[in-house]
Amino acid sequence: MQSTFRRRYLTIVCAIILVFPLYFIVISPTQSKHNVNNERITNLLKLAETKSFCSEKSVRRGFNQHVLSVSAYESNDRVELKTNLTWSYIHIFGKEAKKFYPSWVVRVYYYNLINKTADDIAELEKLYDNIDFCPVENLPVLGNMKNKLPGKMQRFLSARKPLLLADEYVFKLNKNTTTTKYWICTLNGCSAKVHTDLNSQFIKIVGDHNHFPEKEQLEIREFREKVKQRAIHETTPIPPLHSRFNRRVQVNHPNIWSFIKFLQGEENRFHHIYIQFTAGLGARPKQAKTIAIQRRIDTLDKRYYDGAMNAMEYLDGLSFTVAKRKK
Repeated sequence: MQSTFRRRYLTIVCAIILVFPLYFIVISPTQSKHNVNNERITNLLKLAETKSFCSEKSVRRGFNQHVLSVSAYESNDRVELKTNLTWSYIHIFGKEAKKFYPSWVVRVYYYNLINKTADDIAELEKLYDNIDFCPVENLPVLGNMKNKLPGKMQRFLSARKPLLLADEYVFKLNKNTTTTKYWICTLNGCSAKVHTDLNSQFIKIVGDHNHFPEKEQLEIREFREKVKQRAIHETTPIPPLHSRFNRRVQVNHPNIWSFIKFLQGEENRFHHIYIQFTAGLGARPKQAKTIAIQRRIDTLDKRYYDGAMNAMEYLDGLSFTVAKRKK
């Protein structure tokens, strides 16, 4: 019984904590003062198809790269995280990646590496031909992302790939020529392909799908894309964003902390009752006040199910009955 109550208590608290960020990030995007320029996003994605979100060197590697992506930066709030230590980790990571993933590329999204120069970076790229350094303050297509995206999230920029939606199926770009783009189904083993022109206008479909479309996956991709674009184009720095969130919680949800405190009290009360029952103590006789409250609830139930009151009157009666306190 105790473990079950603890799980329910933790589930409620976690749900409350998770609902608030989703409300402000997903449900209420219109509250942002900055409108997303859809035309600009479209142009960026078209430009990204011929370039890269890393560097000119990574572009020369061609399409369909397999990428291991890491972030490397000197944190201003952690003085013990030194550049030389970060540099040594990059050496180890590049060496291990070459051994276990020989056909993969390591992308290092970096900034604020205080005592490392462009020559140091070029020397390391020459030492490990599987490493591409991506300057976060001067990325192709995206420009300076240092103050727009937290350092720990910058390594996920390499996950952006051009996708095409056709007949509720998702295709990814396989290759292109001077006139045509060739798309393949995102599901491994499916032989369906799509040909489009350079502006992604449909030309023809080749082959058939060996699976049904998954609308749920399309919704997930759409949600992830919205969150990704919000993260990329959000102009509010992270500290003010947290402050704004905290202010909204205090203003719009003043009772949430009282609710959490109430749950903690109920957990303590249940813990004491559980100990008493496991020790062999029987149930205490009901007090007269408890019996009276139960009778009021039974009366409200009877009147509601007999049609003597509507649902709102029934709920109001229950709330007044249960909420009565000692004076």
